[in-house]
Amino acid sequence: MSRENVKLPWYRSWPVLLLFVPAGVAIWSGWVGLGEMCGYGLVTPLPGIADWQINSAITLPIGVEAYAAYALYAWLTGGLAGGARRFAIGSAIGALVLGMAGQVAYHLLRAEHDARVARLVEGLPADAATRIRAAQEALLAGSAPAWVTTAVSCLPVLVLGMGAALFHLVREQRKAVSGSADQLSLEPASPVEQAEQVLADYWADLSPVWDGYDEWAEQEERVREAAREKAAAEAAAAERIAQARAERDAEKAARIGMWSRLAAVLTQVGEKPTEAELQAWLELRLEATGSVPSRDAVRQHFKPAPSSEVIDRLRREVAQAAQDQAAQSVPETTSEGA
Repeated sequence: MSRENVKLPWYRSWPVLLLFVPAGVAIWSGWVGLGEMCGYGLVTPLPGIADWQINSAITLPIGVEAYAAYALYAWLTGGLAGGARRFAIGSAIGALVLGMAGQVAYHLLRAEHDARVARLVEGLPADAATRIRAAQEALLAGSAPAWVTTAVSCLPVLVLGMGAALFHLVREQRKAVSGSADQLSLEPASPVEQAEQVLADYWADLSPVWDGYDEWAEQEERVREAAREKAAAEAAAAERIAQARAERDAEKAARIGMWSRLAAVLTQVGEKPTEAELQAWLELRLEATGSVPSRDAVRQHFKPAPSSEVIDRLRREVAQAAQDQAAQSVPETTSEGA
């Protein structure tokens, strides 16, 4: 959208015009009245060249209020930053405060003057009162206190200095933005262009946030993938362990069944088991039950059974071997945990 498409026609600004007319009359009369009280009046700007005269009191409302409007324009329309924006803000507020102070000073001085005149004419005949009022009105010029006159006299110089400073600051900043003095323009960007620029800056500021979010999402996905791989590996390891235990249990059951059949055969033929056979059977029972079978359990299983001395010796050897194996496995487990 171009700049011309967003400009309002002049007749759409009627609320501002309606506010300006009464305010302008009050401000103009106040400044002119204060100027006359402070010694402003008719002057001949070009003596010897032209005889026309001008009332210098009009310089106060034009200078002070025009600068306040210009500083507000530079402040509120955007496009300024840094020192230029701070100067525009401070000087705009200062000019408005000066304008209010000037209006207050004029009305206070005028009210005091009218009250003094009213006290003088109180109780006098009408014609005498009229002459006194006219004389006092003529004496009104230059009747302001010295400090008020001093402050008001400095206003034109102050306004000129602030206006020149703000103009140069605005021009230098516009030159820095445009890159060329030939393309200098003091017109601000349209509201639509300002909104587009704000949105562009907003998304530019959010760009690092979105990049960081993408990196975080990728890292989170890698962590989840590693967790899934770990869970799959643990499930496969658990399945292999269960399968190995099942195979070991099946093998153990087969060995127990084999030794049970061997014991039954030895009992049928009436032969004693050899020491190697008895030791193997004791080790198998120890592995299956967790304890070495007693002497009575051996005699009940094998008929005829070996002698008590052989059974006790083999039981002690099997128990001692199991203890030695358990003692050797403890340091290995501790080192793995460390």
